[in-house]
Amino acid sequence: MLRILLLGDSLLARYEGAKQPMINYQLGVLNPDVIIDNWALAGQTSADVLNQLKQTSIRKKYDKVCLLIGTNDARYQTIKPVNFAENLLAITTYLTDFSVILITPPPVDESKQRPKRTNANLRQYGKIVSELADKHQYQLIDLYHLFHRQTNWLELLKGQLDDGLHFGETGYKLLATAINTQIQLR
Repeated sequence: MLRILLLGDSLLARYEGAKQPMINYQLGVLNPDVIIDNWALAGQTSADVLNQLKQTSIRKKYDKVCLLIGTNDARYQTIKPVNFAENLLAITTYLTDFSVILITPPPVDESKQRPKRTNANLRQYGKIVSELADKHQYQLIDLYHLFHRQTNWLELLKGQLDDGLHFGETGYKLLATAINTQIQLR
């Protein structure tokens, strides 16, 4: 049995019609031997995740901790890139006892998200995630480019809200497959 912890925002917390977060469901379909604790909360920024970790000690031993954060930081650049980088580094210091998988924010459908979020901003925040992963040798899922490489990438961003940000079941299948691949790399 593998035990994983998911940290992040609504992209990991949304149910999308399932009886549990859709990412939990999709990971369970791919790998029934995985035990998932999902601490993701809608609206969280990197500062919120950092505060969450400061206030809640991680008592269980996890084989992997997956962190998908940055989408809300990039919203009107609520958290400036330099502060996002500082927060991300601080978050990972709370996770030093665990194998960490960092996940970049996905692209958005700018026709529905502009001016709140732009793909240029999301790439900037994703680059910070990628650089930290490279510098500290964390596993990385480049969700931005994984989605963007799909010929139907705009369709992936059509979840129940159809807001150009929150993706649907097909997007979750793609993310779950990427996470499952990484957790198998122990």
